[in-house]
Amino acid sequence: MELLQRDFEVGVQLMVGLPGDTPEKFATTVEDVIDMRPHFVRIYPTLVIKGTVLERWFREGRYCPLSLEEAVILTKEAMQRFRQAQIPVIRVGLQPAPSLEAEGTIVAGPYHPAFRQLVDGSIFYERAASLLTDSSPKEGSSPLFLVSPQDISNFYGQGGRNIKRLKEVFGLKEVRVEADPQRERGTISLYA
Repeated sequence: MELLQRDFEVGVQLMVGLPGDTPEKFATTVEDVIDMRPHFVRIYPTLVIKGTVLERWFREGRYCPLSLEEAVILTKEAMQRFRQAQIPVIRVGLQPAPSLEAEGTIVAGPYHPAFRQLVDGSIFYERAASLLTDSSPKEGSSPLFLVSPQDISNFYGQGGRNIKRLKEVFGLKEVRVEADPQRERGTISLYA
């Protein structure tokens, strides 16, 4: 890419759920972006905003936005690929703003004011569940997870959702979480 060769800082913005896109096409786009080696990436969910062509298509049945869950899953997969490729994802989701959150502005689509936390929480749930599956904890046990202090809320998930799911799925009495200041952000350890 010519800009990279000329020492420009290059960022790429991706939108998940664009008209005509599929999970497979989006995954291919992510790989194409990785091949470009930008300095950073931003990921936004496609929303239907009042007064746009997309609103017309939505009302005509020509466009169906992703559900919030679908958008979180696709964004999570993209973020994990970018992390593996060591390309920072500096923004996920739209910045909450009064103009955006005014009644009627968002007609449809996967908007959430804490979209990134939903994605990061989903990543942490997946990692914690994988560690528990590998360790086969006894029913009614209380495993301990260590995470970076900055990752505590992401580990818990929105409204403690991850803790509740881990307890239900694995039959745990409780899930203990401690902040480890020495731990690298985004990593997790289990002591069962």
